[in-house]
Amino acid sequence: MNNKIVAIWVSLAMMLGLIVIIIEIAQVVEAPTTWYVDDVPGSGPGNPPEDFTSIQDAINAAIDGDTIFVYNGTYIENVIVNKILTLTGENKNTTIVDGGWANDVIYVSSNWVNISGFTVTHSGVNWYDAGIDLDSVEQCRITDNIATDNSRGFLLYYSNRSTLFSNNAVDNWDFGFSIRNSNNNTITENNATNSDIGFYLLYSNDNTVFKNIGWNNGDGICVSYSRNNTVKHNNISSIWDRGVYLYYSNENQVTGNNLSHCYHGIHLDLSDFNNVRDNLVSFSTENGIYLDNSHKNNISSNDVSNNNPGIYLDTAHDNDITGNNVTDNDYGVFLFESLNNSIDENDFISNDADGIYLDSSSNNIINNNYFSQNPDSITLFSSTNNSITNNNVSNFVTRSWAVMLEGSSYNRINNNNFSSNIKAISLSSSSNNNITNNNVTDNWIGIDLYSSSNNSITNNNAYLNEADGLYLYLSSNNKIMNNNVYLNDIVGIEVITSTNNTILGNNVYSNTEKGIYLGFASNNNNISKNNVYSNKEDGIFLISSNNTIKSNNISSNDGMGVHLAYSKEIIVSNNTMTNDGIFIWGPTVEHWNTHNIDTSNTVNSKPVYYLKNQTGGIVPFGAGEIILANCSNVKIEQQNCNYSSCGIELGFSTNNTIIQNNVSNNDYGICLGWSKGNNISNNTAFFNNNGIFIDEESNENNFKENIVSNNYYGISLDDSFDNTISVNNVTNNFFGIGMSIPSNNLIYHNNFINNTVQAYDYTNNANQWDNGYPLGGNYWSNYVGVDKFKGPNQDIPGSDGIGDTNYSIDSDSVDNYPLMEPYIYQSLENYTLLKQGWNLISIPFIQINQNLIKVLEMIDGYYDAVQWYDPTDPNDPWKHNRVGKPYGNDLFEINETQSFWIHITHPGDTIFLYNGTQPSVIQTIQIYKGWNMVGYPSLTNHNRTEGLNNLIFGTHVDAILTYNAAKQKWIKLGPSDYFEPGKGYYIHAKEECTWEVPL
Repeated sequence: MNNKIVAIWVSLAMMLGLIVIIIEIAQVVEAPTTWYVDDVPGSGPGNPPEDFTSIQDAINAAIDGDTIFVYNGTYIENVIVNKILTLTGENKNTTIVDGGWANDVIYVSSNWVNISGFTVTHSGVNWYDAGIDLDSVEQCRITDNIATDNSRGFLLYYSNRSTLFSNNAVDNWDFGFSIRNSNNNTITENNATNSDIGFYLLYSNDNTVFKNIGWNNGDGICVSYSRNNTVKHNNISSIWDRGVYLYYSNENQVTGNNLSHCYHGIHLDLSDFNNVRDNLVSFSTENGIYLDNSHKNNISSNDVSNNNPGIYLDTAHDNDITGNNVTDNDYGVFLFESLNNSIDENDFISNDADGIYLDSSSNNIINNNYFSQNPDSITLFSSTNNSITNNNVSNFVTRSWAVMLEGSSYNRINNNNFSSNIKAISLSSSSNNNITNNNVTDNWIGIDLYSSSNNSITNNNAYLNEADGLYLYLSSNNKIMNNNVYLNDIVGIEVITSTNNTILGNNVYSNTEKGIYLGFASNNNNISKNNVYSNKEDGIFLISSNNTIKSNNISSNDGMGVHLAYSKEIIVSNNTMTNDGIFIWGPTVEHWNTHNIDTSNTVNSKPVYYLKNQTGGIVPFGAGEIILANCSNVKIEQQNCNYSSCGIELGFSTNNTIIQNNVSNNDYGICLGWSKGNNISNNTAFFNNNGIFIDEESNENNFKENIVSNNYYGISLDDSFDNTISVNNVTNNFFGIGMSIPSNNLIYHNNFINNTVQAYDYTNNANQWDNGYPLGGNYWSNYVGVDKFKGPNQDIPGSDGIGDTNYSIDSDSVDNYPLMEPYIYQSLENYTLLKQGWNLISIPFIQINQNLIKVLEMIDGYYDAVQWYDPTDPNDPWKHNRVGKPYGNDLFEINETQSFWIHITHPGDTIFLYNGTQPSVIQTIQIYKGWNMVGYPSLTNHNRTEGLNNLIFGTHVDAILTYNAAKQKWIKLGPSDYFEPGKGYYIHAKEECTWEVPL
């Protein structure tokens, strides 16, 4: 019992003691105090009245947690805050703390200090003197103050996790805000004006510099030897040097800032792994964004405009420049001695110089960018191993260069779209570059190489350019392969004074002038396996060049297929030419006879015969085109050279015979250059641009009994003399015959019928248009004179078949004795004119080789069916040969005794030249009872009675029919109708007999 009472009293005593301790502690911990300071003792405006006239005295009296409120006034003192206090000025503009030009104006050495509402001024002049200095503290908050005329406006030194908010640093000598060796601070919505540096971070990490304004400072924001800071949404303008400057600072974020009218907008110097993003950088005197020896930075989504240049990299490597809008700068992006950078998905618009310029920079990637209205979009100077891919360049107003390489090698230009530039891709003194899979359209020149070698230009589309698709000048050992080059306004591929290039596998078509042009000592180039077609002039043109032209497909070019002008030692082999051919021109014999052109070249599936330095011989039958170079006494006869550049061409060739050939639908039918003493007779030249062309001292040639019809120029002479042109039919041409420069040519007994311009003579009457009286001149279908007189002067009454007045060619060239009727001479007897559709014909020449394909070789490709009626096979009399149908054919031979039906597929007129031997003795044909399809092996028209010769109409035969293909009409021969060479006949015999066909 006693023990319990004692325990109760002890417990009560302990409780009483605890209550006493709590009361004593409560008496010791007093409530926070607000101290008031006024610079005017006793009579200040403060309410409540001041406690002190000195801020420092108030601080000395205060304890942690107190507030010191300072009334308006000027306090000349150096304040030291060494307690956890809140210092508040009544008005930041009129509550002034003046440091008297010594030390810090306000020095803070305690954590958790708040300072607001003061103007601090006149610190000392040392680097560590400041308006407000936080030294080795944390969690302080400095807001809404003005620091002016100090060495540093605000200084954080070894201070962390503090906030500088809404302060104004004006006219401080060194720095507006200086953050030194301080981390995790927030500097936001402050203003720094007229300082050497507005905001300066040194050896400070993880700070945020946010929504501040910097104006008229040397540097706007400077981050030095610092990392992981965020510089965000600041407005920096009118900066003498750098808007944002990072020096030896890595892994910082510079985002969303507005920087204008700086010397450099953003400058990274020896700084890596930084992110510069979403900034607006404009009107910098020098660089918008400048990287100097700074690597692996990300420069993305910035608007960079009106700078000089926009983005500049100097010895800066492995940076990503992505998604920026780069407009109206001098240069958009400039790289100098910089490696491994990526420039991707940027827009470059209206920059004054280049969109991107690389100088001595390598291994950079320029990818997926858009360029418009830059004078030059991408330029590489002395730069190697760069990749330019998937860019879109369209400069439709400035008409500039899309890509320019100067002294640059081993670069790749792939998969880009280049349009509306002066030159899409231009290389100067550049080598070993790869240009592949680009679309190059609507530029002046598509791809241009100057003094450049060993480049590869492959698989590009170059089309609709205003000049050339591809242009090489003074460039060698380049590969131009597998490109599509079409619809360019001048030349598809042009090579000037360039050697050892390979032009292989390209499609070159529909260009306004030439397809492929090589000129002026462009030697040892290889032009192979190209498809060259439908160009408006020549397919392949060489001038003064020595090259190889091999295995090309050349077709339907409006000029020549292959044109060799003033060139020597050209190798031309294995080319397939359709509606095209080879044309040679040049003023020396070496321009003609030094080439290697073999029969592996074909024109419309027939071989090209190029003979050089040959005397005598006959050109083998079946030629697609014939060229004689320095040849004499060669015979060209019964050839069918159609749809070629030039059917038959002679250069420096003499005393050759060109007879009974058909040259139709060529550019030139028969062409002579520097060739003399040749005989050109009994040829047909239809539907050519130039029927017969005599040029360049082609003298003393004889042109006789040729049919020249439906050409643009019928017969043309230029600079050629002493030629005789007689007994030719020149009909339905635009120009019948024309003379330019030549003199002393004799033109007579020709028939000029229905030519739009019958003749022209630009030689001041140097030629003779008639052969005197009584032989006379030419027949002119538009001559309107009469024939009432005769005699040399046409003054003797009586007709003589010669017009009484001359025929005027022009003012000084006349035919003195124009013929009143066409001159009659023995008609050409070695051809038949066939019409599209079915024709009933025969061959008047004796066929030694009766093979059907051989007999019809001259019109191979023009027909698709032949048929003949065999009266000796009553069970199956109709024999057929259908082209392209190897089964079921049973007609394989035809000869002069047969007539046959042939179906012509070629539109218009087809000229069928006969092969074989003219009959010199009467030929016999076996006639069977009933209907017979017979030929007419004779060269003379005979009426029915004369033609039947040993047979009597009515006794041996009782019906003779032929077919007019032009009118699609059957004709039954009457007594006054004639058998004609080349026509086929149905004869109905009353009995078996033998017909002896008269000569």
